[in-house]
Amino acid sequence: MGNLFTAIKDFLAGAGLSGFVLDIAGGAVLSLLAMVVIPAMGWLIERGRHYLYLWLCHVFHSRAGYIVMNYATFPGVMLHELCHVTMAKLTGAKVDDVKFFEPSGTSLGYVHFHCNGKKSSHAFQMAATACAPVALGFVVLALLRSGIAFFHGFPVCQAYLWHMLVSMLLHMTMSKEDLKAYARGCVGLFWRFLIIGFLVMFFTGRVVIGT
Repeated sequence: MGNLFTAIKDFLAGAGLSGFVLDIAGGAVLSLLAMVVIPAMGWLIERGRHYLYLWLCHVFHSRAGYIVMNYATFPGVMLHELCHVTMAKLTGAKVDDVKFFEPSGTSLGYVHFHCNGKKSSHAFQMAATACAPVALGFVVLALLRSGIAFFHGFPVCQAYLWHMLVSMLLHMTMSKEDLKAYARGCVGLFWRFLIIGFLVMFFTGRVVIGT
């Protein structure tokens, strides 16, 4: 990841930018990358999950495929909904009802919430909450991977954490409704990603200079 930041800085510096202007431009580049990568990852994982389900149904049985992809990976469903809840609360939305794992038809769980605060922030709340299973999912994967390393020598604990990790990975998806909500709030997301990207570029540059 550090190589990516350095490559962006070098490219922008080669274009004649420097100082805060370079950091702001770099933040804008990172913001645009994040806005594209997050929904792309959500869509790709959803497609991969779909084809894995079809393969399991072909090799075994449709019922077996459904059980493996949904019931056997229930920790991923719960973490998926938890990501929605966490992001909704972080952005100021009000959560009305949550079912972390309640299979019903094509739904395995759900989060009902409504936007709160200024009307101008509603699209942002919808978009951020929609992409939460992907954006926060990477954080969850990193924490689980650290847990697996921490419990080295404890195979039972590691097996459980690996199960959670694979389950989370299979449920880091964005539905069509999520993608639509994400698209409606992309402008609000861009400005917030820009601030984060600027801070990353600013402090990355200072760390590099300091070393």
